[in-house]
Amino acid sequence: MREEADLGERQGRHFRFRNGTMDFNAGWVLGYSQLGGLAPGEVFECLNAIRDGDPGSWVRSFAAMAERQEAAARQDPPKLAANRYLAAAVAAFGAKGIILSGGPESTTEAGSPRAPQMIFDAAAEMKAAIVSHPELRLMGDPTFVLSFTSDDFDIYLVNDFMRLRGWRFNGQQYPNAIHMAVTRPQTLPGVTEAFATDLADAVAHAREASARGETALSGAIYGGVAGGMTDEADEFIRMIMTDMMDTQQSLPPV
Repeated sequence: MREEADLGERQGRHFRFRNGTMDFNAGWVLGYSQLGGLAPGEVFECLNAIRDGDPGSWVRSFAAMAERQEAAARQDPPKLAANRYLAAAVAAFGAKGIILSGGPESTTEAGSPRAPQMIFDAAAEMKAAIVSHPELRLMGDPTFVLSFTSDDFDIYLVNDFMRLRGWRFNGQQYPNAIHMAVTRPQTLPGVTEAFATDLADAVAHAREASARGETALSGAIYGGVAGGMTDEADEFIRMIMTDMMDTQQSLPPV
């Protein structure tokens, strides 16, 4: 893939920074504020403390805001207000999302939420079904989000077959893998047994399809393309995102 270009070169004008990439991301953060997290005034408070062209000052400014928001979440007793501060802290840290696992190691305070044990029990049964096949390799040591790959055939062949049986996995890359989260629907009677049966059939299908030289129909990543990112796909995504940002940040006619 070509070297990363200055994102700001795709914009006709800059609204905050001369550095194009910083200017583009400033607009993105401001647009994200409409969906929750930092308020526009808090975004501008962070931007005012950033030196143009200095990524380190960007990190320090938003990290300081995140620490203030996290401290506010701990001090403010109303639950809704605390949730709002938490979302703001996540936005300031630049996180892609929040994972609340409910596992005993991650929620240690008394009275904190717990995922039902039945979810972990169902996940354990599904993990056992996965590792029972020598062609499949479980990624890591998961509790309820199960990811697995194969060193013997294209794992997306398994995904193609399981989709026909009503299972939904999401693709991953580096290495190619598929994963799903075990939630309450998988705790219903007979579901884990059906998973084991369907997975065994999927492995047999993948083995036979691979021997015939067939290629998988499913892609590699969320909304991705088989074989991974290409220059053409990269250009298309950038074009769509730039257009979206222009639309979201535009002002109505006077």
